[in-house]
Amino acid sequence: MNEDHETKTKVLVTHAATVAVTSRDSSCEFYPQLRRTARFHMWDFFATVASVWVAYSQIDEDVEMSLRRSTKTTVQNALDEFHPSAFGALKDLDNLVLRILSREPDITKRPTHTPLAVGTWFVWNLTNKQPIQDEPQIAGFLGRVVVQMINGYWRV
Repeated sequence: MNEDHETKTKVLVTHAATVAVTSRDSSCEFYPQLRRTARFHMWDFFATVASVWVAYSQIDEDVEMSLRRSTKTTVQNALDEFHPSAFGALKDLDNLVLRILSREPDITKRPTHTPLAVGTWFVWNLTNKQPIQDEPQIAGFLGRVVVQMINGYWRV
């Protein structure tokens, strides 16, 4: 791993934690009811994991082949240092996104469903239940915020 890439890999979780705080403040301005969710106190954890997932899911596409395995290992280790449950949460998010995206038969449309899938996982974890009523709208919003803030992390 070259020095720049290694540094970028090691600071991903820190960068994602910054995204978490930013997303919390801006999202609660638009949807103040988010502050009343069952697990609002865990916002930073869920937003950090979701942000890391966005970058992690793009490793195979955006990172040089010879660096992919070491990049994934470094990210996994950084998540373990952040919180012992973080990598398990990332795998849970990955499974949900794959399930949601697999329902779309046209693979060219799948990327447009990714923010909703990420937001659905986020809202589901904040509320501790499957999103209902106006929550899909909130899920879409949160997913777009998280994805837009970290998308293309490896290309910058």
